[in-house]
Amino acid sequence: MSAFDVNPDAAREAARHGATAAESLSDCLEGADVLVTSLPGPVEVDAVLGEALGVIAPGSLAIEMSTSSLEVGRRASAMAAERGVDFIDAPVAGQTIGAEAGTLAIYVGGSGAAFERARPENQPDAE
Repeated sequence: MSAFDVNPDAAREAARHGATAAESLSDCLEGADVLVTSLPGPVEVDAVLGEALGVIAPGSLAIEMSTSSLEVGRRASAMAAERGVDFIDAPVAGQTIGAEAGTLAIYVGGSGAAFERARPENQPDAE
């Protein structure tokens, strides 16, 4: 598992939890079959997925977890389909207070097959 962030401290924090800190988004996606993004907003989602979906291999799965907009989700889904990448739009709701209370909610949109593929028990390293 690898992690990339424009903030090197965030990538180093991910490395403390078992990820390999990547030097770039392209490096992060090398050999990856699953991409998970959580970004500040619509502009960042468009930029990162625009690059990532051009790099990640067809047949991969992209899970976008940013709170964004319906238009951005539709664009990302269309880009993924053009590249042959399964796509799930899964924004997280609940803000910091929900995170601290353990009450975050994730709203998931995508095909049933992509959803099943994303389930933890269907991941290669699931225990």
